[in-house]
Amino acid sequence: MDKAREEGEEEGSGSSKGTLSGLLNFIDVLWSACGGVRLIVFTTNYVEKLDPALIRRGRMDKHIELSYYRFEVFKVLAENYLNVESHQ
Repeated sequence: MDKAREEGEEEGSGSSKGTLSGLLNFIDVLWSACGGVRLIVFTTNYVEKLDPALIRRGRMDKHIELSYYRFEVFKVLAENYLNVESHQ
């Protein structure tokens, strides 16, 4: 979505809105089609630029801000949030 804006599309243009709508529909299909545990990871450097519909509760229930970190920190995060104990 950021790439489309960089290439000259203005926010709110038909193509940009179509991209957001498609992404929201895709996320909703993943949530409804997958049974059990679901983990969808989104990354951004500019959370303030994201559409509120994308980051609302129900689509993104956990918001974790990560600055630069080493692999050891990632292992702790994996243990705490994903119950992963083996890091091979």
